[in-house]
Amino acid sequence: MTFEDTRLYTYRSEINSLSCLYTKNFPNLQSDILKVSGLKTPGKLNKNIAILFSGGPAPGGHTVVVTVAKFCEATKSNLYAVQDGPGGLIKGKLRLLTYDSCKAYYNTGGFELLGTDRTKIKSDQQYKSIEAVVKQYQLDAIIIIGGDDSHTNAVFLAQYLSKVNCAVIGVPKTIDGDLRFLPYLPISFGFHTAVDTYANLVKALIKDTESTKKYWHIVKLMGRSTGHIARAVGQIAKPDFVLLGEDVRDKKLSYVDIITQLCDVIQRAQKNNKDYGVICIAEGLLEWIPNFDVRDVLNDQVSYDSHGNLELSRLELEQLLIKDIKKRLEPGADSDSFKAIPHFYGYEGRCVDPNEFDANLCEKLGVSAASLALQGYSGYMATEEYAVPIACMLSDDLRQGKRELVLLKFV
Repeated sequence: MTFEDTRLYTYRSEINSLSCLYTKNFPNLQSDILKVSGLKTPGKLNKNIAILFSGGPAPGGHTVVVTVAKFCEATKSNLYAVQDGPGGLIKGKLRLLTYDSCKAYYNTGGFELLGTDRTKIKSDQQYKSIEAVVKQYQLDAIIIIGGDDSHTNAVFLAQYLSKVNCAVIGVPKTIDGDLRFLPYLPISFGFHTAVDTYANLVKALIKDTESTKKYWHIVKLMGRSTGHIARAVGQIAKPDFVLLGEDVRDKKLSYVDIITQLCDVIQRAQKNNKDYGVICIAEGLLEWIPNFDVRDVLNDQVSYDSHGNLELSRLELEQLLIKDIKKRLEPGADSDSFKAIPHFYGYEGRCVDPNEFDANLCEKLGVSAASLALQGYSGYMATEEYAVPIACMLSDDLRQGKRELVLLKFV
């Protein structure tokens, strides 16, 4: 059994063991996986549907929105754009969105058409405020385009709004590549485009080092709970070394071990008269170290978002590694033999135009989500061909010292 087979087997086992346990928390939601093409034709066409972005941008989001808008026009339904994410939904920041008014955004990057935020929907007042908005606009469905935390929001909201017959549908979005439900959801939109973007940037750095024969470039790549991006970029661009959180976990590496491993890569190159190169690391590297608190090395840099996630993009991990590599390689502080430049490639890949793969995927997701919303299916994640019950993907996770139900990541 290969590593990928083992990981898939473990993931499916976790899903199977969790599905029965957590669907009971959502008694008003269906738990069957559906094939979108087999859904019944709706009896009522002129429905009111709201759509919003949630979380960080990913290439292809606008294509989903425009596709839903076109679908709504064809079914004589009203589409309401929710401005500024879940926070905007709570505040009732809705406006009518027609296909003509948004079609220029088709296959363009960014989330600026609607805006986005990371508001965690958890308080009674937030739920009551959303219920009031649903009643004010007579909403039949809400489509939430987001990642794992956004889908956690979606499934709890779906259960709450079932009493007012408002469906909630999720559309899988994350550049991290860790939102999957095999075989029904092989990948979320945005991943392939982001990887292409980062790989081109890393290839350019490699060409520069080969041309000038100087500098080690330490590149941090986005990827919280997995190294899917860093692994894919490594396979395409072929830098000198790629270090993933999964490597740290499987080999039970300490922080000192990580520095030692990176120094070994650099010293081997130096012995071959190559004192330059590119090393890629996944941004969530430190979170994989067993029994390790990131505050031990990052001190006041540590902060958390509204979902309880460590804000990794704000942690200057690449600079910390350079500092500690230099200490290890050069006992003398004034030595100049090791010269390094830090990079963080993350935001550069989130708002570029989608590549052909993501453009096609997003159009299919838009049709799937609109079909589910129009027909009143709630608590589902829309994929290319299927509707997957979000409740079956939940896991019990520790967030800032508390156990919470969140979406199970594919790691």
